[in-house]
Amino acid sequence: MLLLTKLKNLTTMKNENIKETINKNSDGTWEKRAFDSKGNQLTYENSDGYWNKSTYDDNGNKLTFENSGNYWNKRTFDDNGNQLTLEDSTGYCSKRTYDDNGNRLTFEKSEGYWAKRTYDKNGN
Repeated sequence: MLLLTKLKNLTTMKNENIKETINKNSDGTWEKRAFDSKGNQLTYENSDGYWNKSTYDDNGNKLTFENSGNYWNKRTFDDNGNQLTLEDSTGYCSKRTYDDNGNRLTFEKSEGYWAKRTYDKNGN
């Protein structure tokens, strides 16, 4: 185990790809986080019983999130890292499209809102 700046904060390696950090406070509360090798936070939990977990693609884009409050979301991305879709546990959904330069062309929400953008040859 590696000691951090405070004696009660510990960082350990769960395996070669996941680093876990535990922060213990003087009042007895604690927080635990796990990170992948790229520094993305995979999990969080605390002494109050709250937790969340996330997944990421190879580019570091957050694909999924869920927590102890029964909330979740999931996202998709194109090869350039542009977010294409978002869906969550509240029923919200959105879709986006992009041109070859990464400019967002369309945006549509589940509530019926939509927008379409056009750009000149300079991307304005």
